[in-house]
Amino acid sequence: MPSEFGHLDELTMDTAAISESLQFIIPIILLLIICITGLILNFLIILATILSKRLQSPTNLFIFSLSLSDLLLCAVPCTFYAYSALYKDFKSGPFCGIASSVIHICTLQTLFSFPLIAYNRFVLVVRSRQRYLRCYTMFNSITMVLGSWVLAIGVVLIILFLHPLEFDYYPSKRICVNPASTPAISIMELCTLVLCFTLALRSYIEIYTHLRKATGKATSIPTSNQIRNRKAKVKVTKNMFWVTAVFCVCCLPITVLRVVDMKAKLVASFWHRMFRILFFISGVANPLIYAARHQLYKDAIRSILQCKRPDKIYMDSLRRIAKRSRREKETRIRTLTTGSSLETGSTDIEEKNAVNKSTYEMVVTTTVKT
Repeated sequence: MPSEFGHLDELTMDTAAISESLQFIIPIILLLIICITGLILNFLIILATILSKRLQSPTNLFIFSLSLSDLLLCAVPCTFYAYSALYKDFKSGPFCGIASSVIHICTLQTLFSFPLIAYNRFVLVVRSRQRYLRCYTMFNSITMVLGSWVLAIGVVLIILFLHPLEFDYYPSKRICVNPASTPAISIMELCTLVLCFTLALRSYIEIYTHLRKATGKATSIPTSNQIRNRKAKVKVTKNMFWVTAVFCVCCLPITVLRVVDMKAKLVASFWHRMFRILFFISGVANPLIYAARHQLYKDAIRSILQCKRPDKIYMDSLRRIAKRSRREKETRIRTLTTGSSLETGSTDIEEKNAVNKSTYEMVVTTTVKT
């Protein structure tokens, strides 16, 4: 009997060890997949924006900034959390504070960028093109992007100066916890998220209303180029709206949980781990939206993966289109020339027949008179 109870105790201990391992293994696997995928995709987006001249526009400059923020998010905090969860005897040192600071800076910078992107689309779609070109020069766009980064870093530094982050690493939970946790940063991030999303949503609603009114008041038939340009503007605007919505959906649960859990009692809970993974998923979802729904980015990334210049596929497609249009033009001219020659030949035959008929009638009339 004692041996049997001892065997049961060993099974219980093994089951507990397996469940504890699974509790850390699943988040580690998910974090590693997110980290590797996010690093590759965001690096490709950044490289495509730098190398392709067609992608160097004001709107794509904001996309470049968002990709840089997502790259930092996947490179520092996501890698740190995966590594710390993988090794139980991990010596955190200052890495807990660095990872937390990078998360707050990247989150705030992304939130500050969303109203700027939405207003950029609003001016392009609703206002005149002259106003858009006047407002969104490359210098002004770079200033806006740098301003969002400086503002995010400044806000985090001020809060860290007022409330220093002193983290302790708990090997049993494999997570960093701030014993003197204050919800100031989380409350500020939640208010910033709601405010920035509201401002961005207002611009997108005005764009949608303008497009509906423009469609209903159309008095003339637009040309093919106008239709193509309008579809391109609407598609890019939809992409940026989805980027904003996806990031807010991924960021909202963990931000709300941090505000509710002021004493950090739920920091090692299942929901806290899942919400943190959901937050890091935003660093993969954003570049996927760019790469999957933006034709220029798809062409540029395809060229980079084929070790070609990003604009080479575009130039080759332009050459094919020009060659096909030239061939169609030559065929059309040849058809028109052939048709005119046939019409000219039939006209000559009709004239000859008319002359022969009149000559025959004259001969017949002269014969009758004689």
